[in-house]
Amino acid sequence: MVCQTCRLTKQFWPHMSSACWTVACLGMSKIRSPLIFTLAIGSAAIAIYFWVEASELQSTIILAQEARDVAEVNNIELEKRIQELKMSRPSPLCKTPQPNLVPCGNSIADKATRQLVLTMRRLSDREKEACRNVTHLVNELEGIRKEIHEAYKERNKYRKKICCLERYSSSN
Repeated sequence: MVCQTCRLTKQFWPHMSSACWTVACLGMSKIRSPLIFTLAIGSAAIAIYFWVEASELQSTIILAQEARDVAEVNNIELEKRIQELKMSRPSPLCKTPQPNLVPCGNSIADKATRQLVLTMRRLSDREKEACRNVTHLVNELEGIRKEIHEAYKERNKYRKKICCLERYSSSN
């Protein structure tokens, strides 16, 4: 048995016997519109689901990138502040005071430096966590994109089979 439009033999589906092939062709001609309707609704539902998931992941990635940008700005500000404190503190190696430096008590500068170091550590930890989250979300997004691609490939494969069966049943 050969389809006249696509020239596919029954070896196209080798697991089907000739009786199953005949029943499938006759059955498809009778349930064509409900099957197409069901496939269309299913495809639309899958597409909407993946679209919603992808948009949620995109918004999460954008939020993570914004948090990373804020952390980078805070790190730069803290580094500038540390440099200012280091410059305002006289060097222990230098015996003569330098005129351009503002005198500052060592205990105040040490306390401020410790606070800045702790803040920088917290921010760097947050930045590392944000980077891990972004890479995890990117990996999830790639996986979802692959699943969507596979779903569309499978849908198109079934559409081609249905089209072939419709042509075959209409030619007979």
